[in-house]
This record gives sequence, structure tokens and C-alpha cells, in this order.
Amino acid sequence: MTRVPLPKVAFVPGLTPRPPESWLDSRLAEIVPANPAETLGCPAFRFGFDLYHAGFFWEAHEVWERLWQVARRDPARKIEATALQTLILITACELHLRMGNPPGADRLAKKAWARANPAPESPRDEK
Repeated sequence: MTRVPLPKVAFVPGLTPRPPESWLDSRLAEIVPANPAETLGCPAFRFGFDLYHAGFFWEAHEVWERLWQVARRDPARKIEATALQTLILITACELHLRMGNPPGADRLAKKAWARANPAPESPRDEK
């Protein structure tokens, strides 16, 4: 658990007010990884879990999205980017359930499963 304070109210589109754009920047200012290559396990990554476990699904999504934006640009970090994207999809699924949108949650859960369990590559012809 990080020492970063959680928001007072979880943002749920259509149900609660959206936080100001600066809410995340102020919380991440002290916990972003010094080395962008060290994302998984960094304080910002753990803060996303703090938010998720406290029911702040939109907020957790936003934290992990920032980390994913960095990881996805580096081909050597493909597994890390996939893990972050899977967490983002699962978190969006939870948010859709809270919003009363089970079909949307189901669609996102299937996308998360597919992202975490990619189809094996087809064998190449040996000609």
C-alpha cells in the first residue's frame, strides 16, 4: 500500500462528478518511476492497486493508463504493456458493472481474457 491519499469519492460516469484533470497529476507527482523502464512494482503501479481495491475503478484505470502509455512504446516491454492493458480492461469492466452496464462489462471481460491469453501463432509452412 502506498501513502498517497485516495480520492474522497469514486468517479462513476453518469453517477458522480468527474474529478478535476489535475487530481492525478498531484497524486502522481511523488510516485512516478524515476526510471520509466521500471513500471511494474513502482509506487504508481501499486497506487493503482490501492485505488482498485478501494473501489476507485476509473481512477485506477487512469493511473495504469499513464504507465501503459510509456510501456507500449518500447518493443522490449511488450509483456509489461500487455499486463497493464489487461489490468486496464479488467478495471473498465468493474466500472461498467458499477454503472449498471453488464453487456459492456461482459465485452470488456472478454477483451481482457483475450489480451491475457493470446491465441498461439499458427505453425509456419516448412517449405
